[in-house]
Amino acid sequence: MTEERPFIYIHMMTALDGKINGSFFDTEAASVVGKEYEWTSETYKPDAWLCGRKTFDENFTNFAVPELNQNETEVPDGDFVAETKDKQYLVAVDPSGRLAWKENSLQYDVRPPAHIIEVLTEKATPQYKNYLRRHQISYVIAGKEEMDWKLLVQKLKEKFNIKVISVQGGGIINWSFLNAGIVDELSVCLTAVADGSNDAVTLFERSPYFPKGTPIEFELKAVDKLGAGGLWIRYTPKGAPKKERPYLGQFDLGAPNDAYAKYFIGQSYVSALSTKGAGIFNVTFEPGCRNNWHIHHGVPQTLLCTSGYGWYQEEGKDVVPLKPGDVVDIPPEVKHWHGARKDTWFSHISIQPFAENSSTEWLEAVDDEYYNKIVYK
Repeated sequence: MTEERPFIYIHMMTALDGKINGSFFDTEAASVVGKEYEWTSETYKPDAWLCGRKTFDENFTNFAVPELNQNETEVPDGDFVAETKDKQYLVAVDPSGRLAWKENSLQYDVRPPAHIIEVLTEKATPQYKNYLRRHQISYVIAGKEEMDWKLLVQKLKEKFNIKVISVQGGGIINWSFLNAGIVDELSVCLTAVADGSNDAVTLFERSPYFPKGTPIEFELKAVDKLGAGGLWIRYTPKGAPKKERPYLGQFDLGAPNDAYAKYFIGQSYVSALSTKGAGIFNVTFEPGCRNNWHIHHGVPQTLLCTSGYGWYQEEGKDVVPLKPGDVVDIPPEVKHWHGARKDTWFSHISIQPFAENSSTEWLEAVDDEYYNKIVYK
């Protein structure tokens, strides 16, 4: 079994007091942030979203009991990988095998249909495994009595080619991943609401069956404003190996942009999409990468933002944040720069018509002292 595993981020919506369920979800502020919760998660381009049994029972399967055939006492050993046309996966942590699914795919809110993968331990019965097989629901065995989280994520990568996992609770699941040392990033959509109740679940909770762990510290990675006074906060576990999510843009990454490397700080890549009538290129910036100030003489440029988050600035104006779907029209003779934010890859398509007597004048770099002071407004 390879040691390689997916990029894993915990993505949760919370109240100011850390609650992840309860009456705060009924507020107007939560309604606004709830919509932002989906697109903020999508910036990571997850292949799978993962929750625990209780979350699925409360929100999807409604505590139904699976219809098992008690005579089915034999089942093939090992895991079961069913065929699917779905492009995304739903991973249900269900150690004993209790969830009652009616289909092998689930489509939730704005998310694409997701093929269900049940995560079991050896406690799950042959009858339940046969139930999953009849419904063409995939399953993996990850542990004997207790969950082996590292084994689980390795299997998800190896058997399903899952590269990015969004862990979405509940609190015990979140803590289990964090305590196992396999979380690369914590993403919190903080709602400007206080709950105060004593019966709601918090962001991280230790199972009473687990030994008491050591508190885990985090380092702040980025903060952005959301609607209704909310914040999107990203942290990395302190001391954890730095692991950025892989490039998952819509177009080919291309080759390292060596020809223009002297005009960039950080690593960039370029892929030619078309050169018929105009130069159309997919340009990708690694986190923190940006180009120098420059001017396009005699020709305009248009940027179509496709993936990640970036910055754009014209001389004498404020820095403009960029996200997928944004379009930037740059007139000729305007001094400007653009690039990725510190915490994320960024890709845009550059469109520039061919014209006689046109050129690009490269100027001074956007140095670290200036770049590191940029904040989202």
